[in-house]
Amino acid sequence: MTIEPLYKRYRVDGEDDAPLEGVLSSELPSVLRRWREPHCRLALWRRRFSSEIEARFARLDLEDVPSLRLMTSPADAGRRISQVLERCDALDPVLAALLIHDAAYLVTLFANATASPEVELRLEVVTDDACRKFHTDVTLARLVTTYVGAATQWVPPGHAEQALKQQDDYQGPVFSMPQFGVGLFAGKELPGNALLHRSPRISASGNSRLFLCINRPFSARPHLH
Repeated sequence: MTIEPLYKRYRVDGEDDAPLEGVLSSELPSVLRRWREPHCRLALWRRRFSSEIEARFARLDLEDVPSLRLMTSPADAGRRISQVLERCDALDPVLAALLIHDAAYLVTLFANATASPEVELRLEVVTDDACRKFHTDVTLARLVTTYVGAATQWVPPGHAEQALKQQDDYQGPVFSMPQFGVGLFAGKELPGNALLHRSPRISASGNSRLFLCINRPFSARPHLH
């Protein structure tokens, strides 16, 4: 079974009935290039995988998935990622191939959208409530997607000040990215456009997440290997 046909059989959700404040959403990956437009807080590619792939992710034992953290160029991303994932004999080989292909593709999309010759990539299994506080990121831009479990949550711009102040006591609107959806949003290095967001709380549920994050690095950040 090859990865290319599986990867191309995305199925996609339709657009929302009403657009959300600060969100540019599309079934096409080209929407990610619009993340710097005025009033855009989140560029959201609403994608899905084939039912077969989604079933494989639902059955995936996350203990079989290694953590991955590295700096890479788009040209080198596939090779660097495969060096780690292809060594994991317990990992479903179809999902290993898809994760290599998908992560490398998302690195390219992010690098093109942000003019980044090099990016910082993290693939990790999350089992706790880390990053559960509302915050903005200390970076120019970040891309996120969640393969397993609950996805990243965000607050509409009009409620951001209240959510940041109240944190756990905040009772206003909170939206969640769809599973497998890809979001690209600004950090603090782009004043006025940074997205207030958080990771979902999962510790009480006993569930875990498989999460991919791609950042544009800055010079003050230590080099990662």
